[in-house]
Amino acid sequence: MQNLIIESALYTDLPVLQVLLEFLVQDGDTESELKAQQASLVSLLLQPELGDILVARDEGQIVGMVSVLYNFATDHDKAAALLENFVTDPRVSGQGVKFQLIQTAVMHAKQRGCAHISLITDAIKRAVALNKSDQDTQAVKIAGPVPLSQLLND
Repeated sequence: MQNLIIESALYTDLPVLQVLLEFLVQDGDTESELKAQQASLVSLLLQPELGDILVARDEGQIVGMVSVLYNFATDHDKAAALLENFVTDPRVSGQGVKFQLIQTAVMHAKQRGCAHISLITDAIKRAVALNKSDQDTQAVKIAGPVPLSQLLND
């Protein structure tokens, strides 16, 4: 994508961001879970000290996003970041949007002094849910380390 720009989301982007979140909805997710995720976007946009929402724009249209949440890593005694809501529009699959989003998110977090950066994916969320319900003893394998290249394989 030649015209891809990664930048902070604006409040006026909210409707498009909420639609993007729908691509993350998995079987078993409830409408209330989706609404809670969508409400969290509002919180982040109105309280930038909590984190940032970065968007990928191609010719002005939002084609991807990632939320960068700021906190503190007790094991490092330094600022930390948690990356979640990492999603792209399926129409841009394979065009490097995820790679540029994650690269910018990491740079953003480092500029804020974050020494530790974690990425939450739906595979990990599903594994945790399975472990809680005790339905699948293989859940731990799902939540194991995943190569970054696999996560970026869009």
